[in-house]
Amino acid sequence: AMSAARSQGRLAVLREPKAPGEFDTLQAALREARPGDTIELRYTGLMQERPLTLNNPQLKIVAAEGFRPIIRLQPRDSGALTTNRGLVTVTGGKLSFERVHFDLEIPETPTSDVASLFELR
Repeated sequence: AMSAARSQGRLAVLREPKAPGEFDTLQAALREARPGDTIELRYTGLMQERPLTLNNPQLKIVAAEGFRPIIRLQPRDSGALTTNRGLVTVTGGKLSFERVHFDLEIPETPTSDVASLFELR
């Protein structure tokens, strides 16, 4: 059976997910998201994420009412970012962020692998 969150086209990211449609990372929520869905970030402060790659998304990622989420994007291990030069790579589609903050973790010895926060293709 579909959860209420799923049927409304809403998924949630929070520190301790308990119900269907709730996830502990944005990456996990994105894997389950369908076109037109909204992903609500229901946490305040930093949450660590690996680089995100989205193909033809039709998604909205929003801070839930009363929360101040900060997504900390950390590059993959050295040499892993060979084809994607952005920490968020979007190919086609439509992706919007509302009231979401980003924090970048840049290596002490930056390489040319990380060229941008967003890469649009």
